[in-house]
Amino acid sequence: MEYSKGRNWLITGCILAIAGVPVFGLAAYEYLNASPAMGWPTTIGMIEYSRVGSGVDASGRLGISSSYFPEVGYRYEVDGVSYSGNNVYLGIGSPFKKETAAVVAKYRPGQQTKVYYDPLQPDTAVLDPKVQGQNFVALYLSALASGMGVLCLSVFRTIRRKELWG
Repeated sequence: MEYSKGRNWLITGCILAIAGVPVFGLAAYEYLNASPAMGWPTTIGMIEYSRVGSGVDASGRLGISSSYFPEVGYRYEVDGVSYSGNNVYLGIGSPFKKETAAVVAKYRPGQQTKVYYDPLQPDTAVLDPKVQGQNFVALYLSALASGMGVLCLSVFRTIRRKELWG
């Protein structure tokens, strides 16, 4: 087989597209999972513990790995039923310990706080209902990788056509 000038474009395009598409799907899933919390009802809860955790994302969804996440335990009550939660927010964790420590510092043991809970599943709750910045970054970077992969494949196709048809 003859060496194609576009072979590097093909390899790069395949790698970016193959890596970018599933990561984009996971990032979109996490984003869509996090966004409904902004409309959830609230109740008052009590912080039990607060620390920086590391390893798997706080939500544990899909086993997405992150460096750091806020580990905040709290108790709250909905319609006379007591629940406990540990999600500060939904979505993926942060790769920055300092950023995570700043989030954790907002929640001191013994402090009362507003808890947003899912009205259909009151055992699912968060302290911060906003979609976190890292969700946008993951979505953007994976879309960028996928787009660059498609662009590289397009360049390969153009080069290959010129090689074959002149």
